Amino acid sequence: MKQLLVTFFLLLSIVPALQSNSSLPIVPKPANENTSGEQVSVEKKWSVFIPSQLNISREYLSSIFKEFGIECTAATDKKSALIVVDDHKKLSKNSEAYRLQIGSKGRITISASSENGVLYAFQSLSQIVMENGNSV
Repeated sequence: MKQLLVTFFLLLSIVPALQSNSSLPIVPKPANENTSGEQVSVEKKWSVFIPSQLNISREYLSSIFKEFGIECTAATDKKSALIVVDDHKKLSKNSEAYRLQIGSKGRITISASSENGVLYAFQSLSQIVMENGNSV
């Protein structure tokens, strides 16, 4: 009987750990999350394209990822960038909404309704990098 109780409590303690691995390590939790389960390795130098109409501090973005050993530089066009930010006003009525897509080749696309959405997307990306190290 004692062994049965110990086994039961061990199984109960494992369930939350299994559930946490199935979702992204992002706080606050996304309204919608789709993952493929595969991981993509990321380089230590990221080129970021941000449209000029968005008022986003590139220095601030660099500071977010610097602690992970990632250097962010400004890209002059979308094709040469690892991270592409799209100003997508019709994404949602919520000004904080964003879509963060990580492609199979490591290219990252951020679509957001506003500058706030872009910043929240980068914060979410930094949480994923912090959790997974050199892969996202």
